[in-house]
Amino acid sequence: MDTVPSQTVAPASACTAHWFTPGQEKCLLSVIAALFSMGGYFWVGQLVDPARAVELRTVLDDRIPLWPVLMWAYGSVYTVTFIPAFTIRSRSLFRRVAGAFLAASAVAFVTFILFPVTAEYLRPPIGHLDPASFQNWALKVNYTLDTPFNLFPSLHLTAATVVALAAWKTRPVYGLLALIPVAGIAVSIVTVKQHFIVDGIAGLLLGWLTHRLIVDPWRPEAGEPVAYGWRGPLAYGVFTCLAYLFAYTVFRSGWHPWP
Repeated sequence: MDTVPSQTVAPASACTAHWFTPGQEKCLLSVIAALFSMGGYFWVGQLVDPARAVELRTVLDDRIPLWPVLMWAYGSVYTVTFIPAFTIRSRSLFRRVAGAFLAASAVAFVTFILFPVTAEYLRPPIGHLDPASFQNWALKVNYTLDTPFNLFPSLHLTAATVVALAAWKTRPVYGLLALIPVAGIAVSIVTVKQHFIVDGIAGLLLGWLTHRLIVDPWRPEAGEPVAYGWRGPLAYGVFTCLAYLFAYTVFRSGWHPWP
């Protein structure tokens, strides 16, 4: 009696591997994560009722001076979030990191809606800022485009923490290097008067928790390459320089979003 050969069903990840090359998949996931995070952030900011927002100011917050020069560090989050694309070679690990980033963003958005916090009285009046310098211009752009809500937890620190821990998962030396921008972002969120100290602590904890739950359990398969070589971090350095060059070019062009 003839028998019909059994057919095995490929897992969804295997099917996806046939649809996209590794590079295409990383680009797609990176774009999805960036659009979800940034789009959701600004959309939620428009939903917040200012009358419901509270302050989490402490004595330490009042004593921290305004340092517009640290907008260089504050703005680095927009390139830092792409570190996984330049360091992680494993497709399965990259998916985990993208999932952690999306999950952390979703938790932050829900918290922003349920527990709105305002920095309206923390920020200095933007009219006092002279936009002739790049850092003052950047700070004024940030204050103009970003509503003074969506503070707790700091999504800047959440994203940077997820990325740094993911880099550590690939190679500890990459994780140590990623801690440099994390430290800069941690200092900048309070010195550009965008966040309270408590916001930063909550952001660190959220980033660490999502990493522990989603990324940390991952283990590579036998012989699976995990990280790129040093060309990856070097390419990230070039990418970062180009991003800052673009921002400086916009500044020099005279563009600004305020009246």
